[in-house]
Amino acid sequence: MVDILWSDPRNFTGCIPNSFRGGGCYFGHNVTESLLKRYNLELLIRSHECKQEGYELCHNGKVVTIFSASNYYEEGSNRGAYIKLGPNRVPRFVQYRVSKSTRKLTLRERVSVVEASALKSLREKFYAHKSEVIDAFKQYDKDQT
Repeated sequence: MVDILWSDPRNFTGCIPNSFRGGGCYFGHNVTESLLKRYNLELLIRSHECKQEGYELCHNGKVVTIFSASNYYEEGSNRGAYIKLGPNRVPRFVQYRVSKSTRKLTLRERVSVVEASALKSLREKFYAHKSEVIDAFKQYDKDQT
Protein backbone atom coordinates (compact mmCIF):
# COMPACT_ATOMS: atom_id res chain seq x y z
CA MET A 1 0.00 0.00 0.00
CA VAL A 2 2.86 2.41 0.79
CA ASP A 3 4.22 2.04 -2.74
CA ILE A 4 0.91 3.08 -4.27
CA LEU A 5 0.40 6.07 -1.98
CA TRP A 6 3.88 7.57 -2.04
CA SER A 7 5.17 6.97 -5.56
CA ASP A 8 5.89 9.91 -7.85
CA PRO A 9 6.24 10.20 -11.63
CA ARG A 10 9.58 11.37 -13.05
CA ASN A 11 10.96 12.00 -16.52
CA PHE A 12 13.02 8.87 -17.05
CA THR A 13 12.58 5.21 -17.87
CA GLY A 14 12.11 2.60 -15.18
CA CYS A 15 11.41 2.64 -11.48
CA ILE A 16 13.74 3.45 -8.58
CA PRO A 17 13.12 3.60 -4.80
CA ASN A 18 12.20 6.96 -3.28
CA SER A 19 14.82 7.16 -0.54
CA PHE A 20 13.88 10.78 0.20
CA ARG A 21 10.42 9.79 1.46
CA GLY A 22 11.40 6.39 2.76
CA GLY A 23 8.62 4.68 0.83
CA GLY A 24 7.26 4.37 -2.66
CA CYS A 25 9.28 4.91 -5.79
CA TYR A 26 9.93 7.26 -8.68
CA PHE A 27 8.46 5.84 -11.88
CA GLY A 28 9.05 6.68 -15.50
CA HIS A 29 6.80 7.09 -18.53
CA ASN A 30 7.22 3.44 -19.51
CA VAL A 31 5.78 2.34 -16.15
CA THR A 32 2.80 4.65 -16.70
CA GLU A 33 2.18 3.25 -20.19
CA SER A 34 2.41 -0.32 -18.91
CA LEU A 35 -0.01 0.34 -16.04
CA LEU A 36 -2.56 2.11 -18.25
CA LYS A 37 -2.43 -0.66 -20.84
CA ARG A 38 -2.60 -3.47 -18.27
CA TYR A 39 -5.72 -2.07 -16.57
CA ASN A 40 -7.29 -0.58 -19.73
CA LEU A 41 -7.10 3.00 -18.41
CA GLU A 42 -6.65 6.31 -20.21
CA LEU A 43 -5.38 8.47 -17.40
CA LEU A 44 -3.76 8.19 -13.97
CA ILE A 45 -4.96 10.84 -11.51
CA ARG A 46 -2.95 11.10 -8.31
CA SER A 47 -2.42 13.49 -5.42
CA HIS A 48 -0.33 14.02 -2.26
CA GLU A 49 2.44 16.02 -3.96
CA CYS A 50 2.33 19.82 -3.70
CA LYS A 51 2.30 21.54 -7.08
CA GLN A 52 2.83 25.28 -7.52
CA GLU A 53 -0.21 25.74 -9.79
CA GLY A 54 -2.37 23.16 -7.97
CA TYR A 55 -1.93 20.52 -10.67
CA GLU A 56 0.63 19.17 -13.09
CA LEU A 57 0.54 16.95 -16.18
CA CYS A 58 3.39 14.62 -17.06
CA HIS A 59 4.16 11.50 -19.09
CA ASN A 60 2.57 12.97 -22.23
CA GLY A 61 -0.50 14.08 -20.30
CA LYS A 62 -1.23 10.56 -19.05
CA VAL A 63 -0.45 11.34 -15.38
CA VAL A 64 -2.20 14.17 -13.55
CA THR A 65 -1.08 15.28 -10.12
CA ILE A 66 -3.82 17.30 -8.42
CA PHE A 67 -3.22 19.13 -5.14
CA SER A 68 -6.18 20.79 -3.48
CA ALA A 69 -4.50 22.53 -0.53
CA SER A 70 -3.69 26.10 -1.50
CA ASN A 71 -1.16 27.94 0.65
CA TYR A 72 0.27 24.59 1.75
CA TYR A 73 3.54 25.97 3.08
CA GLU A 74 2.44 29.55 3.75
CA GLU A 75 0.02 32.19 2.43
CA GLY A 76 0.63 32.59 -1.30
CA SER A 77 3.00 29.62 -1.63
CA ASN A 78 0.85 27.62 -4.06
CA ARG A 79 -2.56 27.40 -5.66
CA GLY A 80 -5.00 24.62 -4.97
CA ALA A 81 -6.91 22.88 -7.74
CA TYR A 82 -9.52 20.29 -8.44
CA ILE A 83 -10.38 18.39 -11.57
CA LYS A 84 -13.67 17.96 -13.39
CA LEU A 85 -14.19 15.15 -15.86
CA GLY A 86 -17.06 15.58 -18.31
CA PRO A 87 -18.81 12.84 -20.29
CA ASN A 88 -15.96 12.85 -22.83
CA ARG A 89 -13.44 12.37 -19.96
CA VAL A 90 -11.44 15.45 -20.90
CA PRO A 91 -10.06 16.91 -17.68
CA ARG A 92 -10.88 20.50 -16.73
CA PHE A 93 -8.82 22.04 -13.97
CA VAL A 94 -10.16 24.64 -11.56
CA GLN A 95 -7.46 26.54 -9.70
CA TYR A 96 -7.93 28.67 -6.61
CA ARG A 97 -6.11 30.33 -3.77
CA VAL A 98 -7.72 30.57 -0.35
CA SER A 99 -7.14 33.81 1.52
CA LYS A 100 -8.15 35.13 4.90
CA SER A 101 -11.07 36.98 3.28
CA THR A 102 -12.47 33.90 1.50
CA ARG A 103 -12.35 31.58 4.52
CA LYS A 104 -15.46 33.23 6.00
CA LEU A 105 -17.61 32.84 2.88
CA THR A 106 -20.29 30.22 2.31
CA LEU A 107 -19.55 27.37 -0.07
CA ARG A 108 -21.61 28.99 -2.84
CA GLU A 109 -19.77 32.29 -2.36
CA ARG A 110 -16.37 30.54 -2.40
CA VAL A 111 -17.29 28.70 -5.61
CA SER A 112 -18.23 32.04 -7.19
CA VAL A 113 -14.86 33.46 -6.17
CA VAL A 114 -13.07 30.42 -7.59
CA GLU A 115 -14.99 30.65 -10.87
CA ALA A 116 -14.23 34.38 -11.16
CA SER A 117 -10.58 33.64 -10.48
CA ALA A 118 -10.57 30.86 -13.11
CA LEU A 119 -12.13 33.21 -15.68
CA LYS A 120 -9.54 35.86 -14.86
CA SER A 121 -6.75 33.31 -15.28
CA LEU A 122 -8.24 32.14 -18.58
CA ARG A 123 -8.42 35.74 -19.86
CA GLU A 124 -4.78 36.24 -18.87
CA LYS A 125 -3.75 33.08 -20.72
CA PHE A 126 -5.70 34.09 -23.82
CA TYR A 127 -4.09 37.52 -23.74
CA ALA A 128 -0.60 36.05 -23.27
CA HIS A 129 -1.13 33.69 -26.24
CA LYS A 130 -3.37 35.96 -28.31
CA SER A 131 -1.39 35.70 -31.55
CA GLU A 132 -1.16 31.89 -31.28
CA VAL A 133 -4.93 31.63 -30.70
CA ILE A 134 -5.67 33.91 -33.67
CA ASP A 135 -3.34 31.91 -35.91
CA ALA A 136 -5.04 28.66 -34.83
CA PHE A 137 -8.49 30.08 -35.61
CA LYS A 138 -7.29 31.34 -39.00
CA GLN A 139 -6.29 27.78 -39.95
CA TYR A 140 -9.93 26.69 -39.60
CA ASP A 141 -11.55 29.89 -40.87
CA LYS A 142 -10.43 29.88 -44.48
CA ASP A 143 -12.92 32.63 -45.43
CA GLN A 144 -11.63 34.95 -42.69
CA THR A 145 -15.16 35.54 -41.34
